[in-house]
Amino acid sequence: MRRSLWLLLRLLLLVGLPALPVAAQQLPPPPDTIAVPYRLRQADCALFPAAATLPPELAKLAPPPGRFTPTRRDVWTAEKALRRVSLARVNAQPEPAYYAQYPALIQQHLADYRRQYFGFVNPEGHRCLFLNLFIEQREEVPGSVPFWLRQAVWTYDGGSAYWSICYDLTTHSFYDFRHNDEG
Repeated sequence: MRRSLWLLLRLLLLVGLPALPVAAQQLPPPPDTIAVPYRLRQADCALFPAAATLPPELAKLAPPPGRFTPTRRDVWTAEKALRRVSLARVNAQPEPAYYAQYPALIQQHLADYRRQYFGFVNPEGHRCLFLNLFIEQREEVPGSVPFWLRQAVWTYDGGSAYWSICYDLTTHSFYDFRHNDEG
């Protein structure tokens, strides 16, 4: 009996013990900051939850208590307005000469940009959207969550391929149009 037990233990060690479920070894649930993908006819969108990390330029404007998760209706409203707005007229100051062609170039290729939507409440108490738009393709690991649904895509270079704008859902107006400089 003792010898058969010893042989069984030895066999199990050679073959390998089955993994036992241990709570500490379980994978953590996916973070609640992953965006919900939303496909419009003209664009791929990502709706980021209020807990998601903001792009650096917006983080100082919208502290976390003033955040909300955009709805599909919010996105639809902003997209409808985006097709009609003249980006060159959003900001009070005109573009420097070198960048003057960017607004027209961006609007000409509007359907090519992926969009990330972040909701925040501005100092006046209006619900606003931060739209982060970019043209960037990356190879993804099969079965993984795409990079642009996990985090804000932000760069300090790239010209008209990366730009952002805010939309006030209360006044139905755009403000703070920004595009990246070229390196």
